[in-house]
Amino acid sequence: MQPAATRERIFSSMLLSQKEDLKIAYERREKMKQELVDYTELKHTVELMIDNKDIKENGLQTSVNLGCDFYVDAVVKKPDRILVSLGLDLFMEYTLSDALMVVNAKLKVLEHQIEYMTSQIAQIESHITLATMTLGQDDAHFYPSDIEHLSAESLAPKLSVVEVIQKDLLNRLK
Repeated sequence: MQPAATRERIFSSMLLSQKEDLKIAYERREKMKQELVDYTELKHTVELMIDNKDIKENGLQTSVNLGCDFYVDAVVKKPDRILVSLGLDLFMEYTLSDALMVVNAKLKVLEHQIEYMTSQIAQIESHITLATMTLGQDDAHFYPSDIEHLSAESLAPKLSVVEVIQKDLLNRLK
């Protein structure tokens, strides 16, 4: 059986690592959700531009952000083409109908990425729960909230959840 200090260090190291991974996964998913909202708004704008004959005849009146929330009114005389962000500050000019197809494809990709990140979050949370249950059987009073006071410098090199569980199970079998 492991000494209590070693178990606490392994337990703390694993949980800190998993909590950081969970935080990063949540942040990535939230960024993807915001991008989904932006592309949905773009889709509705493009659909409005396609359907509205007045915009095609008289042009599109809009406000352009010049930076620092300083806006200038603008008129687009021929709103038959649009620039769509492809990522990494790369933009491509499309006709409205082509832009709508690109935006719909991007929406599908984002939805799949959000689903994937949600499954990753669930997996990380289940690893945390499994490790807490496995390592906490002998020390039932030791919970993840108890590790907040520990410093990262005092911890041993990080072990993966699988390594921690394997070591614990091997020690129990001895």
